[in-house]
Amino acid sequence: MGALAAGGTAISAYAQYSAAQAEADANEQKAYVKRLQAAESMAAAERDADIAIEKGKLIRSSQLSSYGRSGVDIEGSPLMQMSATIATARKEAEATLRAGKYRQYTSNYEAQLQDYMAGETRKAGTLTAAGTILGGFGNYSKAKGNL
Repeated sequence: MGALAAGGTAISAYAQYSAAQAEADANEQKAYVKRLQAAESMAAAERDADIAIEKGKLIRSSQLSSYGRSGVDIEGSPLMQMSATIATARKEAEATLRAGKYRQYTSNYEAQLQDYMAGETRKAGTLTAAGTILGGFGNYSKAKGNL
């Protein structure tokens, strides 16, 4: 009967330990994915910011061409309009980069949290398994009358 109790305790401890390791592995995988998302967020923001600047330049070129075809002198108001177009494009690019940096920061923070959770889960699994073994030993000793 003692061998069955010891075997049951060992199986229970191993199951608890294995479950904790699997959960920790899942947390580490989530952290890896979050880091990929962080990198992609910033890369996408940089691409979008470049597109915004290029779009502003194209609009400015179109404005300049339109003014030239119609014979309008670009001094004064037309020049101010073209400058405003570029300024707006730069603001859009800056806002896009800020948003990308924020997404990158939050994804990296979530990755750090997942790494922390993985470590804590591994510790908890080890301690729970050890507690199960000690509890099983205590129960066995009580049954034998040794405690």
